[in-house]
Amino acid sequence: MANLATIARDEEHYWQAELDRLLPSLLLPGKPVRGGGRAASTQPGEASLAIEIERLRPLAPALRRRVLRAAARRLGHALDFDQTARLLAMCGFESGAPARREVLSAQLIAERTPRELRLLRTQPESAAAASLPEYTIAVPGEILAPAFGLRLSITAAEALPAATLRAPRSGDRIRLRYTSAPKRLKEVFERLRIPAAERASWPILEWQGQIVWMRGADVENTSPLTVLAEPLS
Repeated sequence: MANLATIARDEEHYWQAELDRLLPSLLLPGKPVRGGGRAASTQPGEASLAIEIERLRPLAPALRRRVLRAAARRLGHALDFDQTARLLAMCGFESGAPARREVLSAQLIAERTPRELRLLRTQPESAAAASLPEYTIAVPGEILAPAFGLRLSITAAEALPAATLRAPRSGDRIRLRYTSAPKRLKEVFERLRIPAAERASWPILEWQGQIVWMRGADVENTSPLTVLAEPLS
């Protein structure tokens, strides 16, 4: 046991030295902005780090895992084996189509862009949003959602993975029709003049990591779903 402990300690010292050498060139703060450079969130408690996927590709699997875990630790989170595997799958290092977005915990979200894997530490959800239920809706299918005062139906040409009707979360982004890029929900709420007191309980529909419907918004829905929402009488 003493010999194993010595070997494990030496192995850990080696890997930590490798991480100290590699991380400064791998971890990118914030997100890219037009014209070059990167911007960090100005919201209290929020922070993000990104890694270019092609920079991860030549690394050994053991080193990829350690880099991802170290990035999460920089944001105050410890990844378990399953969460690390989900990030590797987002990067295309596992079988299956890479997901574009994964909610790893209540305050850690992963997003995949064509070039980067981005980890976002979010603010805790408000008490109002946390108290609202999430509704899972079969596709195609229909559901009554009294918490949001809605009857919502989804049509599609074939059976597809279920969608989720829920309240907004920190880090959510939505693409409106005729806009060039996804926008933060705060910007959308301001554009729609939604009172601040109502925003935490405003209903949105998520499918495969994409917001495909939001009450009162003209969402750019590129999914194969057609959504119809009616108020409960």
